[in-house]
Amino acid sequence: MIEIVTSAPLATVQDLGREGYRRFGVGTAGAMDRLALQTANLMLGNDPNAAALEIPASPFALRFDRDVGFALTGADCAATLDDRLLPPWWAASATAGQTLRLQMPRRGTNAYVALSGGIDVPLLLGSRSTHLRGAFGGFAGRSLQAGDVLAAGEPARAMQREFGVAPPDLALPFGEPRAERVTWVRVLPAAEYRCFRDDARDALWTASWKISAQSNRAGYRLTGPDLILNAPLEMRSHGLVPGVIQVPHGGQPIIQLADAYTAGGYPKIGTVIEADLWRIAQAPLGTTLRFRCVSYDEALDAAAANAAYLDRQRFWCDLQDAASRRKFGPAMGTHADDLRAIVDWLALSHLSGIEIATASGIVRMAMAVGDAVGSSDNGPVRVVTSPAPGRFHTAHPHRSTRMAAPASAVRSGDVLALLASGVIYEPILAPCDGIVLGCLAIDGTLMGYGAPAFLMQPTA
Repeated sequence: MIEIVTSAPLATVQDLGREGYRRFGVGTAGAMDRLALQTANLMLGNDPNAAALEIPASPFALRFDRDVGFALTGADCAATLDDRLLPPWWAASATAGQTLRLQMPRRGTNAYVALSGGIDVPLLLGSRSTHLRGAFGGFAGRSLQAGDVLAAGEPARAMQREFGVAPPDLALPFGEPRAERVTWVRVLPAAEYRCFRDDARDALWTASWKISAQSNRAGYRLTGPDLILNAPLEMRSHGLVPGVIQVPHGGQPIIQLADAYTAGGYPKIGTVIEADLWRIAQAPLGTTLRFRCVSYDEALDAAAANAAYLDRQRFWCDLQDAASRRKFGPAMGTHADDLRAIVDWLALSHLSGIEIATASGIVRMAMAVGDAVGSSDNGPVRVVTSPAPGRFHTAHPHRSTRMAAPASAVRSGDVLALLASGVIYEPILAPCDGIVLGCLAIDGTLMGYGAPAFLMQPTA
């Protein structure tokens, strides 16, 4: 179980949403960033639809009442487990009594905390999502408050070791990555698109649209040029889905999102494709959206790319679990590229206790483990080596500062650097309390198993 220590406004329990009830006036609700929720669950071996915590603002803190695995995805909120800083998009284990804290987001808007087994709240209309407007679902149909206690379901697998994954904005780039505070999304022209003046249609694609402070889970209100109709238009109410861009009489558009109403009568100028709704979910208030017109086929291609991203996350997370138990087998679905990546990984490693089951037999490999220990005039010196092959990074791609700078003090278990292999980030952990004397590897270079990475001086 977990207990909420400090809650942010509108922090809720969400899964992928309540499908099939819009015709009865019941909105979908569900996670604003479905990719982040599904990835967090895949990292823990949960069903992708398992319920998790959605935290749209910080600070936020929870206390673990029992040992459990957890995953952090979505916004980078400089999370700490007790006093230990955690990288973003990270899975780890907590012990009873430890506290997880999230600060104001450094990047993104909505953070997700998933637990092994998922958040165990009652199913209502096929979902555990909180419907805030209807005051049902989730935890008592409301936002979380300090003192709330939530249970976790039965874990599908035990967390063997911590690791991270590549965030979707790195794996699925779109737009202009160098443009700060600008989020590009793809849009399909909607039913009333041709009812707007030529200059309004041009402005939709060329203008920068600021996300207003009057935005929430129901929709993002945008400010920019007025989008004017060719002539007054009277319409009956029609069905709405997340992504629809409506234009009220004032001419400023609204993008319907997770808690959108099920029907509305304002004209629709466009629809943000479903594959890009996660980008909007991570765009902070006050920043800018830009729209790019795409075809229906391009929208389908984007959806396929998202599905492929999740498939690869699933494969590599399963591989990570298998590697931690030192056993590979045919139960995991594989792709040709992933099989080649495994071969590359094994070719670079000296692994032991690993079994690869094939139709023709079992392949076993050998490994030797251990960091080198030496001494200096100031006491013993320890060489921290690479625990796995991968590309060496002293900083997370979402952060500019190094995890362990020379002369910095670290605690046992602190993350010193990352090794990127496939979409997985394997941590190089401090083996003891001590001082980092220096880094022995170069950023961006490929390291094999057991390669020297850091020099440390242990402290008492």
